[in-house]
Amino acid sequence: MANVSYNLLDDYKKISKDFVLTVGNFDGLHTGHRLIIEKTLEDAKKLNATACVISFYNKPAPLFASSYVNTQILPLNEKINALCEYGFENIFLFNYNSPLKDLTAIEFLDFLKINTHIKSITVGENFLFGKGRGGDVELIKNFFSKEKIKVNVIPLLFDNGVLISSTMIRQRILSGDFSINKYLKNPFYIQGCVEEGKHLGRVLAFPTANIYIYDQIKPKAGVYATISLFEKDNLKFSMTHVAEEGNIETHIFDTQVDLYNRELRVYFICFIRNNIKVSSIDELSHLLSIDESDIKTFFNGYYRSMDGAKKYFQNITHKSDLFFEEKKTFGSFHGRTEC
Repeated sequence: MANVSYNLLDDYKKISKDFVLTVGNFDGLHTGHRLIIEKTLEDAKKLNATACVISFYNKPAPLFASSYVNTQILPLNEKINALCEYGFENIFLFNYNSPLKDLTAIEFLDFLKINTHIKSITVGENFLFGKGRGGDVELIKNFFSKEKIKVNVIPLLFDNGVLISSTMIRQRILSGDFSINKYLKNPFYIQGCVEEGKHLGRVLAFPTANIYIYDQIKPKAGVYATISLFEKDNLKFSMTHVAEEGNIETHIFDTQVDLYNRELRVYFICFIRNNIKVSSIDELSHLLSIDESDIKTFFNGYYRSMDGAKKYFQNITHKSDLFFEEKKTFGSFHGRTEC
């Protein structure tokens, strides 16, 4: 279980025993993030201390952009669930509308130092913080060396010369490249409540489940090979159409189930083609038949069978139960939130 706080300013000061800390957005929880997390948890064990993390409740972009497009890789509730699973006991969510947003780098470090129970802090090599992003890891090391607080700086992680970062992953998602799934804790997915559409899919014998994207980055428009998850552990191969604007539509293969007003999670596995304009219903139906055949052929080579896919996904589906239960409202710092 973990304490989840949306009030960093007040609740951070209330930690009453030794703790170790990491700070970062941790969007997507990619392999670079996991090195930071593992080092933090290692320190917690060595120092017999509580593991704490400061992350973000909303992103800074809306404060500076006139037109904001959400670029979150992972929805907030799923990031919280994942941090709980890793073993953090205190999760602080920093709201960029709070007074802390105006602190300079030194003022932010002074704030962290207020709680004398802090024993170590772990950050990534390229971590920047404070007003105007004026602070870096050298400032952290110099500041805390005087306080005899351990500072861990985790080197950047590269794969064949490419920096593994949330920025890189967002760029790949926007281009439809889901080879980046190997870097993520779970393959990239869109989740939400299935809403009623225009029923064109039914007319074409390709009924679809429609999800509107509210709080995540939207993949490049086109058709994708996907895997759909519903009813906790019910996995099905599927194909998903991402429109230029609006919702995503998913046709789940070999399934006759009414998903309206039910939760659905769609994992993006591979980009198949760009959107194509058609001149008739018959042409569209033919195109969808080709897509279905191509995607089934792809999955046959990729996983061999749905049993193969389920074996790959078994840990993910086991840990996704919270999503399909009644939505939880994470409580205050003094409440215990089960994860």
